[in-house]
Amino acid sequence: MSFREMVQAPRLRSVTQGSIFNHAKCQDFHTDVLGLFISARCDLAQNKQSRYIYIPLVKVKAWVDFYLIPKLFCEQRAALISAMQNILKQNNHQPSSVSVFGAEKAAELLQGTKAYSGYFQKLKELQRVDEMLESGVYDKTVLTPKSIRSKTDDLISNKIEGVFLIDNVVDYQNGDLSLGSYVAILSEPSSIQRPAALGIAEGLDHKLVLDHPLEYDCITPMDGEMSYVMCNVRSPYIELILQRFSALYSRIGVDDPSIEIKEKLAMEAAL
Repeated sequence: MSFREMVQAPRLRSVTQGSIFNHAKCQDFHTDVLGLFISARCDLAQNKQSRYIYIPLVKVKAWVDFYLIPKLFCEQRAALISAMQNILKQNNHQPSSVSVFGAEKAAELLQGTKAYSGYFQKLKELQRVDEMLESGVYDKTVLTPKSIRSKTDDLISNKIEGVFLIDNVVDYQNGDLSLGSYVAILSEPSSIQRPAALGIAEGLDHKLVLDHPLEYDCITPMDGEMSYVMCNVRSPYIELILQRFSALYSRIGVDDPSIEIKEKLAMEAAL
């Protein structure tokens, strides 16, 4: 498989902006989590701060299953409700009956009509989707391959807000081992204390982490393991990640344009 060369071998015994380390902590994931330093290069080089900032990286498969699949099922649910509302409208009933009385009760409006079977089929599909959303266990065969491909294409093109795809993370300290694709979760920055950062630069024995859990609270400790810098994100990818991170936290909320001005400009453009 062809990957973009987004990472490179790290400098020995150092951490910098773009350094990726292993065994990082993340709110929603607990295994195979990496960390990406995003603090300023000068702060890391000169030990200016008592704490630095990293963002977690998680396996693409884990991110897709946790974030993307539930979102697709929510979209599937909205599409089913819209289809049921259209069936009611086509049979001279108020589409709002679905939200007012509930989808199951609204089916009674169509009893004895040809449209009932089509509505009832959508109702059964909706109930199945609701069960999966409630349980958190999803049958992906309910989704179309096209809908999944559309979202993964957006992920690969880095069009999804709040995340950034790194094609392939390489552990240069472990025989240039290829770890595959990871998603940087830009919306979850975490702090890392200076002793932990310095320890990662040198190679941090998890025995020390287990003995001093508060000082190394950014690390998920494992017996016999170490945390270290595996690779650095290359330029200009690290700058692009920082740009996306900055844009995410510097948005300014304003009122949406009015419907009237949209219609006015559309009419003027058509003349």
